Amino acid sequence: MPTITVTVDADVDVDLNDFDDIDLINELEGRGYKCIDVDETPTYVFTANEKEVLLSLLGDDVRNWENRRIRDKLLMM
Repeated sequence: MPTITVTVDADVDVDLNDFDDIDLINELEGRGYKCIDVDETPTYVFTANEKEVLLSLLGDDVRNWENRRIRDKLLMM
């Protein structure tokens, strides 16, 4: 007998006023998400000066495809 897979979608209306911020944060972090404060600057963001230093270290004459790819990403930031 073949196995049949059934997928079901459901819409749920939730009033977010029923929950406080701590409850929502705990639920999200319990599911593996990272919640940060809006005013908190992530440490992985480069400043303009740090970006220029990295670009100068890579140089304009990039012969390695990996370095060229990293340089292109830095230029797009």
